[in-house]
Amino acid sequence: MEQELIAILVVEYGDVSGNKEFVVTDVISIGRESGNTIVIPNTNISRKHARIYKNFDGKYELEDLASHNGTLLNGRLARKELLQDGDVINIADVNLTFKMIHKDAPIEEKKDSEDVSHNPLEAISTEFIDLTELETEDMEKLRKDKPSITNHWKD
Repeated sequence: MEQELIAILVVEYGDVSGNKEFVVTDVISIGRESGNTIVIPNTNISRKHARIYKNFDGKYELEDLASHNGTLLNGRLARKELLQDGDVINIADVNLTFKMIHKDAPIEEKKDSEDVSHNPLEAISTEFIDLTELETEDMEKLRKDKPSITNHWKD
């Protein structure tokens, strides 16, 4: 008897909650805004950056949501792509791995004893800033100080 497979997304360092693995049911949204399934507080990640969803054929797709810096799938710029087991998604400096596992396989859980203050994501991310409180001039300065990887395409 064939075991049922489920899709999971493994975040390299975990998101703001410290979680590292997320089960992909119908849709997972990724971005720096608190309403996303996976919240990564990095100014190089758009508020609503990308999503992974199950399409009508039961296959999983990655869709970039017109993000400022783009989404890479296995090193190539992705707009809307079918996902396969082992695919690596790069959003800014964060790697996410798409995996298909058996339904009964254990999924890593964050231990209560883990100290989130030592989360390596903090070391590679820009400062944690509440971007909703920034003035337009401050955002322009932030963009100038931390240029986009796509700026060369605008010339």
